[in-house]
Amino acid sequence: MHNYLKFDKRFFCDLWRLLKPYWTSEEKISAWGLLFLNILCVLGEVRASIGMNHFHKIFYDALQDFDKNGIIASLEYILVVSLLLMLATSGAIYFNGLLSIRWRRWLTNHYLQRWLDRQSHMHALNQHIDNPDQRVSEDLDKFPSATLSLFFGPSKLLHSILILISFGYILWDLSKSFSFHLLHAVWVIPGFLLWIALFYAIIGTRIISWIGKKLAMLDYQQQHYNADFRYNLVKLREGQKVSGEKLNSEKFHGLFSLIYNNFITIISLKTRLALFTKVYGSLSYIIGFAVAIPFYLAKAFQLGTVTQISSAYNSVISAFSVFMESFTELAEWRSIIHRLAELNQSIEVLHEPIGIASPLTGEAEHDQNDKNFNHV
Repeated sequence: MHNYLKFDKRFFCDLWRLLKPYWTSEEKISAWGLLFLNILCVLGEVRASIGMNHFHKIFYDALQDFDKNGIIASLEYILVVSLLLMLATSGAIYFNGLLSIRWRRWLTNHYLQRWLDRQSHMHALNQHIDNPDQRVSEDLDKFPSATLSLFFGPSKLLHSILILISFGYILWDLSKSFSFHLLHAVWVIPGFLLWIALFYAIIGTRIISWIGKKLAMLDYQQQHYNADFRYNLVKLREGQKVSGEKLNSEKFHGLFSLIYNNFITIISLKTRLALFTKVYGSLSYIIGFAVAIPFYLAKAFQLGTVTQISSAYNSVISAFSVFMESFTELAEWRSIIHRLAELNQSIEVLHEPIGIASPLTGEAEHDQNDKNFNHV
């Protein structure tokens, strides 16, 4: 077994085969409609974030200038922005949840029909993969919600791309050119604040990728061990033997020790990931002020612009660091897709004539997957 699951060509092939059926099904109109409403809510959230950033400038500038009317106007402005943010956030939660449960309903019906067709569940399915019932009940629940959350959830892929474009422009505009003297020459760096944020985010992403590269496989193993434990408990209740072995307390102690040891490894790894993420986030906040304060001391900017730079810097860092902040969810999502791809392959093996694909390795099936992916 590999130490970790990769985001390679086979992964994207498996992902496409899981995504395509629902989005081209009889429910495609309502599905795409809900997705469009979800995207609109994400756009509203990003617009509100830009408004929040602008508020920092107008409020603190008015505060520094003792401008009473400016302070009142900025407070009225933030109320409108907060209302937009509230509506967009609540709408995103509703439409995301509605799309998720409808997607799950369709997937459950689709896979149950395929699983029960030709009584696959009564034949050799259990010989190809472990606990197919768990994959139908649990993984088909997690796949839609995890996919939508990763791509359209707050501070996730779409949100981060839009934040990066919006606040990246703000940072670039606020630092149109930065010059310094070196070797008797004047060097100019356009948009240097943006480049600092990019460099900082790349370093953080590389570190967290190295720390947590095995998390996806560990999550996969944990689901496998839990499923085996439940399976043996059911057999114990039915008074049956498993693989010719008599079930006893020693057998269950051994099964649970696998769960326990793997879980300890997972929480140790997640603790290191969480610690690094918290330290990284705290440092980004400090760096945001550090790069802006020299402008203020040089009287190039007012206080409001300093806070605006710091806010925009943190937003860009978060957008650049979306992979790092979502690493745990990505790892779990990767293991779910791997399990559902195995279920898909096993069902198709049972529905195909002998010799089309190997039920043990699935090499022919994956070769066909790769061919299909090349045509996408």
